[in-house]
Amino acid sequence: MKINKISKYHVLVLLLIITVGIFLRTYHFKDWLQFNPDQVRDATVINDVISHGKALPLLGTIAGGTNFHLGPIFYYFQYIAAIVFGNSPEKLAYPDLFFSILAIPLLFLFLKKYFSNSVSLALVTLFSVSYFAVINSRFAWNPNSIPFFVLLFLYALLEIMNPKNREVYHWSLLAGLALGVGIQLHTLLLLILPVVTIIVLVYLTKKKNVNWKSAVIVFLFAIFLNIPQILSEIKTHGVNTSEFFVGSTTQTNKFTDIGYNIENIISCQAEFNLHMISSYENKERCASILNAEKSVIKKYAGVPGNFSNEYLFILSEILGILFSLGGYILLAYYFYKEKDSLKRDFLGLIIVFNLVSMVALVPVASHITMRYFIILFFMPLALLGFWIKFLIEKNRKIFMAVAPIVFGILLMTNLFVVVKSAVPYMQGLVNDANNSILGETQLMADFIINNSGNQSVAYMTGEKFYVKRFFPALGYISERSGLRFVKLMNENSVLKQQSAQQLPIFYIANTGATNYKTGDIIDNCVIISLSKFNNITIFNLKNCEK
Repeated sequence: MKINKISKYHVLVLLLIITVGIFLRTYHFKDWLQFNPDQVRDATVINDVISHGKALPLLGTIAGGTNFHLGPIFYYFQYIAAIVFGNSPEKLAYPDLFFSILAIPLLFLFLKKYFSNSVSLALVTLFSVSYFAVINSRFAWNPNSIPFFVLLFLYALLEIMNPKNREVYHWSLLAGLALGVGIQLHTLLLLILPVVTIIVLVYLTKKKNVNWKSAVIVFLFAIFLNIPQILSEIKTHGVNTSEFFVGSTTQTNKFTDIGYNIENIISCQAEFNLHMISSYENKERCASILNAEKSVIKKYAGVPGNFSNEYLFILSEILGILFSLGGYILLAYYFYKEKDSLKRDFLGLIIVFNLVSMVALVPVASHITMRYFIILFFMPLALLGFWIKFLIEKNRKIFMAVAPIVFGILLMTNLFVVVKSAVPYMQGLVNDANNSILGETQLMADFIINNSGNQSVAYMTGEKFYVKRFFPALGYISERSGLRFVKLMNENSVLKQQSAQQLPIFYIANTGATNYKTGDIIDNCVIISLSKFNNITIFNLKNCEK
């Protein structure tokens, strides 16, 4: 295989791409950090270890919709960050930020296994500014580090598959590291990564290129990184393993129409592929083209980068399908005709990884969202690379004239969505019933703390969805300042607690839905002060009477 040597020019361009990526991922990192109930839960675990001397957990977060716990490596990353940088919410998000930045140069090294340096740099540029990649690097969440560890896993496997590295064992250690960490970041990877590893091992065995010592290192190191889970299973007699199978059965029972679920997965990946390279359709939920629900269209219309009506949704879906279908056909074509064994291994590996991932996604098709495709984030970029390669081969002159225009459009649509999505953050309009953003939530907590006198306990009540969203974050921040929060969700509780102890009570509500002012009555309590935080208003209550 001809080696793509990296020139000083390529290095400088890559450094520029990384710099832009770092800026987009770190600008107002603390103030715009998502600090929702899941993040509060994880921060509380780390705070208990740091401040209260509790032991690090043997298990991690609960997989959605089940009682199965992932491995604890996500907590261990946060614990290290807290020790090194400090125990605060934004510092706990540093590992995800760090790995998201490292994913940029690693993606370049991965793509250049097959594509030219110039094409690889162009694809990495789109990844660097993609809304999906940027937004998933700006808060703490166990799947957010998946891109780096999936890339490390695939890259290390390719190096192991290279006959020249048959006796080189550091790639086995890196593959074991990626495998051991990856299966603790998402339940899907717990299935996908071991299966792909076994398929590669079978392939190397058939080629008579397998080094069993290398294979043992991969699995032993992965097991070593999962010792806490093993200890937990020994202590509990396999409770978590049982929950895994219970959860798997529950998910499997949900897809009664396998045909629809498969079609939904294919449609969703087509949507994701288009979204990843262009940031178009900036939405959480994906929808089948055969079931373009008007409720979905209505829910997401008007959000930066979203479709505005059903017709635009269907048009974007068709574009996504054409781009994806053509890309996969080209992938198969190049795999069939490729003579270079190392490049063929690259193509074969991503084919296997994509197929295994798609099969693993079928059981969750009924509630799948865009975020599930974080495990396949590199595929849209690779598909675009195949399109570029094909067009260059067909007519290089025309392609070189058109390519800058197409690339410029994709670059601008990505940057447009990223910048437009940042505007509500700049205006302080992101905090609502669905989002708790650290900067403004901190200001809300400051108001509560400053209006609690010298009390060590305060009560919170208010509109149901706002209490549910903000009570965890406000409670976490306030408690670290010595003020413990207690949630009260009905008027009788408010009256009882107020009359018994005369402790401060704070009422949280949607600013647009309330027109109360100082001296007015809420839940038979007098408003003695209030503060508006754009979408959210907090009232300080007193003198509650029956």
